[in-house]
Amino acid sequence: MNEYISRWKLQPEDIMSRSRYMNLPENFDLNNNFHTCRGLSSYVENFRRLTMGVVPSASENTISTCSRLTSDTLDAEIRNLPVLDGYVSVKHTGCIVIEIENNTFQELVWRVAFMGQYPQAKVDRKRYQTDSC
Repeated sequence: MNEYISRWKLQPEDIMSRSRYMNLPENFDLNNNFHTCRGLSSYVENFRRLTMGVVPSASENTISTCSRLTSDTLDAEIRNLPVLDGYVSVKHTGCIVIEIENNTFQELVWRVAFMGQYPQAKVDRKRYQTDSC
């Protein structure tokens, strides 16, 4: 099991910053969906050059989100994703805005990640200092 976790970089400190394409075949082709959309089961929508993801953790009552949308992609959304005892909806707008709607009966800790460096994040009109990954 540890080899599997290491090979796919599933450690908590690596999951949001791991490479988009991992464990590539020798004949890797960016235009081949079998090559670019393979990987682990999770709540991640993969398209060529577009990635967004939501990773729930029932043991920690957390939802982790990451947007890899490019600046020329307007938005992407996952609605009514089954999580714990309800569902969540996540909307990524461009490469710097993420909205989450918690429709569970639990308070969730939201771990949000953006590609790039941002010194602050604004949540419900309040600014927070960010941690670098």
